[in-house]
Amino acid sequence: VRTEKVAPQKRDVTPKNHRQLIWMICLMIFTIYLSYALWESILSVHMTNLGIPFRRYSEVWTINGLLIIVSQPIVALFNERFKIGTQIGLGITLFALSFLGLVFARQYVDFIIIMVVLTIGEVIGLPIAPAWVDDMAADDQRGKYQGRYNMALSLGRAVGPLFGGMMVAQFSYSLLFITVTILMLGSLALVLWRARREHLLNG
Repeated sequence: VRTEKVAPQKRDVTPKNHRQLIWMICLMIFTIYLSYALWESILSVHMTNLGIPFRRYSEVWTINGLLIIVSQPIVALFNERFKIGTQIGLGITLFALSFLGLVFARQYVDFIIIMVVLTIGEVIGLPIAPAWVDDMAADDQRGKYQGRYNMALSLGRAVGPLFGGMMVAQFSYSLLFITVTILMLGSLALVLWRARREHLLNG
């Protein structure tokens, strides 16, 4: 009987503290994209409930796209001058606080300002996160950890609309926005605390 040899799995030599921090980053990314998915799902309903025409909702996304394109040179300069901790901390704090602003938004101009703040936070804080994970993983394990990062991102996007719908049905839009703000800031604080403790912020 012919038997096939199973190749032994390579041992993961990524340091334990790096692996733990990567899991925390994945948790943070999950909360971020769970929140981001609210813009792609229930925010259109919220805006129309406030008497804002649906076409205005589409225009907000146009502003988002234009800002991402225009801000690239500024972001590149920012990346050269500031450490990973500063970029992650500032970018995701701005991103999270934009959701707190949704609690008070009533006019179309409010949503424009909030989207501008969200986009600035997005372009500063989010692109550096997968690169940080890549830097902390062992050379032959980078694909595995990028896969976990992308899994957390996709799971957040999948859960976001369901979570948002349940929160609105049971409570209110305001409580939903406050909750996701706390989740994002809490997970960010956990990541930065652990990274500072393990001296992993310079990346």
